[in-house]
Parts: sequence; C-alpha cells; structure tokens
Amino acid sequence: MKFKTENINLILIFLFITILSFYQSIQQNWGYVVDQDWTIIYNSLLVISNFEQEYIDHPAYTTFLLYGNFLKLINVFFNLNLNIPNILNDLNANNNLQNIFISLRIINSLIIFSIYLVSYKILKLFNISNYYISLILLIFLSFNSIYQLLFLLRSEALSVLLFLISNYFFLKYLLTSQKNI
Repeated sequence: MKFKTENINLILIFLFITILSFYQSIQQNWGYVVDQDWTIIYNSLLVISNFEQEYIDHPAYTTFLLYGNFLKLINVFFNLNLNIPNILNDLNANNNLQNIFISLRIINSLIIFSIYLVSYKILKLFNISNYYISLILLIFLSFNSIYQLLFLLRSEALSVLLFLISNYFFLKYLLTSQKNI
C-alpha cells in the first residue's frame, strides 16, 4: 500500500506541475519575457541549426544543448520548423515560435518535476517518515521561486537539478561508506 501511495502522490504532483505549466504557457506569448525566454529559444535553435554558438562560456550552454536535443526529438512527432533561416522567412513564424516555446516549457516542467523527485529521494536517504517528506515537499511546491522557474524559461532549473543529483549521489556514497565501517 505504501508503494502505491508514494507513486500516486508523485503522479499527482507530476500532473499538477505539467498541466499548470502547459496552461500558463498557452496563455503567455513566446515573446512576453524578453530577457531569458528569447535567449534560450534562440540559442537552443542555434545548437540544432549548425550555426556558430553564442554563450559557449555561459553555464546555460548545457540548458541550450538539452533543450535543443529535446526539440529535435519533439520535431520527429510534431514537425516544428527548427531551422532559423526558415523561421525568419516563414509567414507563420509567430505560431511556430509559440509552439517551440510551449514545447520548451513542457520540458522545463519535466526538469522542475525532476527537482521534486530528486529532493524526495534525498529526503528518503535520511529515513524521514513519508508524512514529513510529503509535508516538506508540498511546502517546497508552494514557494514563489518554484513558480518563477516553472513559468519562465530559465537556466537555473537545470543547474539546481544537476546540483541536487550530485548531492544525492554524494550523500548516498557517504551513507553506504559509513555503514561499511
């Protein structure tokens, strides 16, 4: 029963995050946030269009690579126009960029859910009861910064995820090596 309850909770959180992000991204235009939304869309398209890259020395380059590769995967199923010169010459460029934006926002929501999942796994390492883990993670979901990461394309979400993954493996190593002593 415990296994089913944990999975149901995770599925509900996943659906909540994904549906909320999808609904909000449909309401928002791809060009609404000039700062990083444009930068991430443009540089993700540069990565997969074989043009000279910008921001190679920027930590967000990993985000551009990840988003670009996911866009190529999504393109197999939904036929997005991902070539930058074709987008600029397309009469329907706004709709195409909106579809790319929605795709990236869904990928971003998967990253946010992965942050939630890795946080859950980290808390499980410390043998905290499921009730407290659920309470902590529900409070975590209520933070304004989580919704900012969810509603905007930012490189910080992937940075936080990679940081948490490295901490998870480090803590797991420490706990297993401590048991062996």
